[in-house]
Amino acid sequence: MDSYLEIFKKDRFVRVSPLYNIITIFDSVKYDRSDQELLSASQRNHIGNVLEENGHKRLTGNSYQNITTKQVMRFTTPKTLGVSPLNELQYNFNQEDIFIVTPGTYFLFLVMKFNELQKENILQEIMQLISTHPVNLDQLLSVSRHDVFYPFLKQKFPEFVKHQQDSIKYDLKGKSSLDSNV
Repeated sequence: MDSYLEIFKKDRFVRVSPLYNIITIFDSVKYDRSDQELLSASQRNHIGNVLEENGHKRLTGNSYQNITTKQVMRFTTPKTLGVSPLNELQYNFNQEDIFIVTPGTYFLFLVMKFNELQKENILQEIMQLISTHPVNLDQLLSVSRHDVFYPFLKQKFPEFVKHQQDSIKYDLKGKSSLDSNV
């Protein structure tokens, strides 16, 4: 992942996870209940252009490959709307590929991992994520009702909301989505 940290270090929209082989792209600071956890065409094109400029070739509409290392990068998107975006990532996640997901998908992945492992660095990563790539917390809480980590998410929900709101108010004030810059 170090090479991707380097590739995207100056990109104000892309965030490379320091813990997992996951990359997210900034979406918005405003959400409503009808929003879906999908990467827009602008977001996908942005990542694709950067990858192609840095030694990757497109394999399919949803994947790229590093020409040198042969490592595959995959866009992971829910196949069904209205379900947890975590389902598709859980089904496909492995240690070899790199996954490009929405911040909301990565948020749920981190919550799941924290619930399993109880490691403080995962909780810190959750807080860092929502302070740089805000997520639709209300919607994610709703779609997670049947997940094993739901009690933890519900308990921490007020803290996550306050932290994210403070970040939007002070650190992300005026930041717009990639789609609005196109």
